[in-house]
Amino acid sequence: MWPKLLAAIDRKPWGDDERYGTTRDRRYNCEALIADLDVLFATKTREEWTARFDEHDVWWAPINTAEDVIADPQAIAAGAFVDVPASEGSAAHRAVATPVRFSSDTGTRPPGGVPALGEHTDEVLGEL
Repeated sequence: MWPKLLAAIDRKPWGDDERYGTTRDRRYNCEALIADLDVLFATKTREEWTARFDEHDVWWAPINTAEDVIADPQAIAAGAFVDVPASEGSAAHRAVATPVRFSSDTGTRPPGGVPALGEHTDEVLGEL
């Protein structure tokens, strides 16, 4: 991917740079390389870099914030989250869904909101 990246970022001379010419060179000089890339990447928006990387067939992926992940259409479509209804002392919110399903009948939504502290104590102790 290195030649494609160099073409995308318009830095083909880095391919001949003794610090970055080989994979081993880049590994030993990774602090300098990362510093150079940080300066370079700050010159364009993510959308601009996306277009350049796609144009040059560079593999890449964004580093998402938590807010980005929660709003990601693919994560939502995959059932990664559940909407937890409001309950006493707890506002409605989106939470991470359990990855475990014990049967096809297992629902994907929680039956209610987050219980209040001690809400079920009498019930649980009564069963003992």
